[in-house]
Amino acid sequence: MIGYLELGIEIAHLTRQLSVEINLDLLAVIRKECITRNKFEAGRRMFGIVYKNVPLFYALS
Repeated sequence: MIGYLELGIEIAHLTRQLSVEINLDLLAVIRKECITRNKFEAGRRMFGIVYKNVPLFYALS
């Protein structure tokens, strides 16, 4: 899935199916040191991402 994230490809359909298959909730995180705020906000708007802002990373759901 890392390659999909690097390319900015929507992975929600993959994570939903994987979550069902392994019977676990999944959470994606992005370390803040790896992305600029402007790029994160642009991607968030493009994909409609809901996130929680915590000190060292963004937790995406």
